[in-house]
Amino acid sequence: MSLPLGPFGKRRTTWDLVSVVFTVYEVIFGPFYLGFEFYPSEGVMWFELFKDIFFFLEIFLNFHTGFLKDGVCIESHKEIAVRYVKTWFPVDLLANFPYSEIIAFSEGEFSRFLHGRIYGTSLQYSRILKLLRTLKWFKIKKVLTKFQDQIGSRVFIGVLGLVSLLLYVIFLAHWLACLWHFTGLKSSNVEAESWLTVHGYQGESVTQRYVISLYWAITTMLTVGYGDIVPVNIIERIVNILGMLLGCGVFAYSMNSIGLMFRSINLERNKKRQKYYLISKYMKRRNVPKDMQITIKRYLDYLFEHQSETISEEKHALNLLSDNLQVELTTIINGKALRESAFFQINFGSKFLSAMSQKLTENIYSPQEVIFDVSELELLNIDLLK
Repeated sequence: MSLPLGPFGKRRTTWDLVSVVFTVYEVIFGPFYLGFEFYPSEGVMWFELFKDIFFFLEIFLNFHTGFLKDGVCIESHKEIAVRYVKTWFPVDLLANFPYSEIIAFSEGEFSRFLHGRIYGTSLQYSRILKLLRTLKWFKIKKVLTKFQDQIGSRVFIGVLGLVSLLLYVIFLAHWLACLWHFTGLKSSNVEAESWLTVHGYQGESVTQRYVISLYWAITTMLTVGYGDIVPVNIIERIVNILGMLLGCGVFAYSMNSIGLMFRSINLERNKKRQKYYLISKYMKRRNVPKDMQITIKRYLDYLFEHQSETISEEKHALNLLSDNLQVELTTIINGKALRESAFFQINFGSKFLSAMSQKLTENIYSPQEVIFDVSELELLNIDLLK
């Protein structure tokens, strides 16, 4: 039996990226097709068919993808299967099973289904089950975390957090708009009137009705509620109440998250200013010459501008690793510079280079700063030749 795929391998990462694209599509168009009873074109239906096959095959792929447990990649097929069955398998099976295709094929309407000409009640139920795919949105965070770990930039993480928050709010408003329109369509079958019939929107185009529904969703989420679009039956009032409660929660969460993001940025900036102030105060108290003060301040300006992570923070992060991992990582990073030097490659063995890599330290110098004098370099060359 072949070994399973690694969770961070190139092939699995590529598959996950495609899955992210399809999931975003599902989050946007899944509720829209259901809420507005929209009939996609033939080309879109072929794309839908390909997407359904992709998600169905992903079930089998998940049975052959390792996972991390206590920092170790588990590659046992039995453990992978047990873990998957206990977690996402029931949801994936319900959401990714090709209900629509099987129903259309069993009724002899597969050709008309691909042309977007049938949309019966059974197909509506299958679309409701497909909405479970939107739960994959929580898996997207894991995929994005992989890229965060690879890039490791505070700016990138901050921007990604802000973009993610914005997308959550937009998608939630989109979902609420689709639910509101779906409620208007279906409640008219139970009640005498709905918000679509009372306000005269039932005969409008899909685009007009979507914009109106989205307008209602945003005003409800922002707790503005202008009152020009109101529920007219008990079912719509229940949905309206849920929308207002959801909107209050989203608004509070969004404001808090944005505040924490800016607080984190300001905290880092204030730390740098505090360090700058302490060094300046120390130099003045010790009567350091003006030229030296200017040189040090220029160095600090260069350091704070070009260094996103200080060396001390990096050392603190490395201390979290075990001794063996620290030695291996230091050998790889520092040993690379030694191995690229012809002088060290010719005159020293691998054991010496490995031991020497543990002694190297990183220092930062500002532009035009004198690291050592030429005369010192000549003396160093003489000592090396001896």
